[in-house]
Amino acid sequence: MPRFFNPSTVREPMNRYSHGAEVRAGGRLIYLAGQAGVAPDGTIPEDFETQTENTYRNIEAILNDAGMGLENIVKATTFILDPENLPKMRE
Repeated sequence: MPRFFNPSTVREPMNRYSHGAEVRAGGRLIYLAGQAGVAPDGTIPEDFETQTENTYRNIEAILNDAGMGLENIVKATTFILDPENLPKMRE
């Protein structure tokens, strides 16, 4: 399990991430390919919210298949085409 760091002397993260993370030697690491908002049937929803939900469901399904969960994520990079959707993604 990763150990996360958010010292009180640094402004708290603006979202659900940590300022630092440690994965000890001998720990399990899994690298995920980039995921998009594609549903299991291959369709892409029109709305941003459903695409985001699908993306995180896909990530969670891959982690679960590896015996892990969202709590094991150390780093995630997100690409958003329309900056106006950033507040919705943070929800």
